[in-house]
Amino acid sequence: MDNTQICVVGNGVFKLFRYSEGNLKQSAFQKLETQNYLCQSWVSDERVVVGTESGKLLLFEAGELKTEFNLTMMVKDQENQ
Repeated sequence: MDNTQICVVGNGVFKLFRYSEGNLKQSAFQKLETQNYLCQSWVSDERVVVGTESGKLLLFEAGELKTEFNLTMMVKDQENQ
């Protein structure tokens, strides 16, 4: 989508960077609870979905957490129906 944006995820690491003027600059830092972030996927120029080891999907827009989905709870709810 936008090849000047980079998302870095890992154990306790979630960072967004923008490549500008030959440098990587961290953008939109948000304090989050320490988690093991396993994967990420850009869904638009400003939106990225991040998956956690605990079964959550976090939707960020312009670096700000917009929505959190707890997939573990959703699966348990469906199993109980």
